[in-house]
Amino acid sequence: MFLTVRSKFTSALRKAKANFFKTKVENMDNPWKLYKFLGKKRHHHKHITLSDENGNPIALDPNLNASTLLDHFFPDDSPKEDLRHTTVRFKVRDFL
Repeated sequence: MFLTVRSKFTSALRKAKANFFKTKVENMDNPWKLYKFLGKKRHHHKHITLSDENGNPIALDPNLNASTLLDHFFPDDSPKEDLRHTTVRFKVRDFL
């Protein structure tokens, strides 16, 4: 399941990048603008921010981004939740 989702995501990402580049090139009226665009160095020291579906930033602080991701994907475990969590918890405790 993970590999199929990963391949679908990778395919969608490649298509989006190709469509962005195609649109960018089609809108350039001068070949020298394309040359300048392709030769421009990208600065990678900008912080990555979390955003919602509309592209609006959720958290601008990198530390807050990490904690938001941690809380969303790895919520606190409650021992009272269900049998599956309890079983996994006991197996991990026995393994360690």
